Amino acid sequence: MRHFKVNFNKQLWDRTSLWASPLIVLLFLAFLPNTFAQSWFPAKDDGCIGDGKRQWSARLNQTGGNSWEDAANQTPIYILGVDQGTPDKTSNHGLGGMWGEWYLNDNTCKANWSDWKDNGCTGTGKRTYYARLENTRTNDWKNECENTSFDLNGKTYSKPTRCIDKGVLGMWGEIDVTDGTCKANWSDWTEQGCNNGMKTYYARLEHTVTNNWKNECENTSVTLNGKTYVKPTRCIDKGVLGMWGEIDLVDASCVGNWGSWVDEGCSGYGFRRFSAKLENAKTKDLKNEGKLIGFTFREKIYPGPSECVYRGDNMYGILIIKDKTCEPEWGDWNDKGCTSDGIRTYSAQLENATGIELSDQCPNIDFRFQDIDYPKPTRCINKGAEGMWGEIEVSDGNCKAHWGPAQRGDCIGDNMRQYTAVLQAPAGASESLGRSLSSSFRSKAVFPSTVSWKNDQYLGTFVVEDTGCAANNTTSTPGTTPTPQKSTTTQNMKVAPSKSNKMLKKGNKTP
Repeated sequence: MRHFKVNFNKQLWDRTSLWASPLIVLLFLAFLPNTFAQSWFPAKDDGCIGDGKRQWSARLNQTGGNSWEDAANQTPIYILGVDQGTPDKTSNHGLGGMWGEWYLNDNTCKANWSDWKDNGCTGTGKRTYYARLENTRTNDWKNECENTSFDLNGKTYSKPTRCIDKGVLGMWGEIDVTDGTCKANWSDWTEQGCNNGMKTYYARLEHTVTNNWKNECENTSVTLNGKTYVKPTRCIDKGVLGMWGEIDLVDASCVGNWGSWVDEGCSGYGFRRFSAKLENAKTKDLKNEGKLIGFTFREKIYPGPSECVYRGDNMYGILIIKDKTCEPEWGDWNDKGCTSDGIRTYSAQLENATGIELSDQCPNIDFRFQDIDYPKPTRCINKGAEGMWGEIEVSDGNCKAHWGPAQRGDCIGDNMRQYTAVLQAPAGASESLGRSLSSSFRSKAVFPSTVSWKNDQYLGTFVVEDTGCAANNTTSTPGTTPTPQKSTTTQNMKVAPSKSNKMLKKGNKTP
């Protein structure tokens, strides 16, 4: 920007030269930078340029000392009395000046629809309307159609359901709206009669809205006897007579009834069986009719029995229901004593087992005994009239076979002494059992050299080394039990070698 300096000569500013002051002011203003003079010539309407947009343009009037581009981009404009701000676009036309363009929203630049016409029902629950797109602003009719909203029946839609280009006839829109009146309906339902416990009704489908009668039939609800059903049981196309629907409904007047329900006992674990006779049957097919007859039992409604069976010429319904009283359980467990080495056996009777196959149920009934849970007994024993019994085997140290207290005997050789003990076997004694058991002599295990049956008991003979039986000291007091010695004893008693019955070898010397 250029700067000008004005020299005010005092001689020119005295009272005698006041005639020159207006000229000086004009010169001063002419050379001052005019920063407040940026402006546009009045804007002109260039018309619609697209969907909802109108273009306005104006030529730059004053730059205020700035370049054309800077002034154009910084200078707002008033259009239609409203400040529209700086231009959306500027262009330098040379001698034609600098121009700005403004793209303003204008609803008059939008396409619009003609009045919407009712095209009638075009499907079940669907009505279609159509209208022509008018006042299009571009050549892309389809785009304008898909972006032109409208009001219909008090509701605003952003676009139609479909856009249809009909050439010289223009672009058309169609919209499908939900309409409850656009569906078929049934004529009055007429009773046709009973069939296998069901009462059948029929009616004609009326006011169909499509050519697919079967589809409409299957999607048209039925209201009958105060209850609504989604669709009829069957759809029957009778050609020129139209589409007909039939519906089958359970009707007590079309079936017999059950007599009193009789308790037949437990039929399985946790289940009880009842039976009742079919009375007042309406058909010859008693089995099928019985399946359809509902009833109330113990304040609960059942749609039909569990099964239907013939008993002679009569049909009976069978009802099987859960019943806690049909869950067998074990009675008190009784001690049967020791039944094998280290094993004690207990037994209990299976109770609440009436009508149940006991051999199937016994292995599946758990119990608690001596604070231990058992999934099943060790074995099940069917005792006929006495019922089903279970037995359980548990470990018991009191049932363990062992040798009783050893009785001290005579010395039988140099450093050898004989002892005897009685076999204690709560579960039953035998010679082989005795031979398999050892006895402890001074904390050492000694097996019997002989096991014999004497005085209704098994007697074991044990031979052990004993320094008290030296060759010069072979006397002893029989029938006394040796006193156990601590591991620190000075006596030198040793367990006899495996050949326990062997006498003192020849040549051994007495110490």
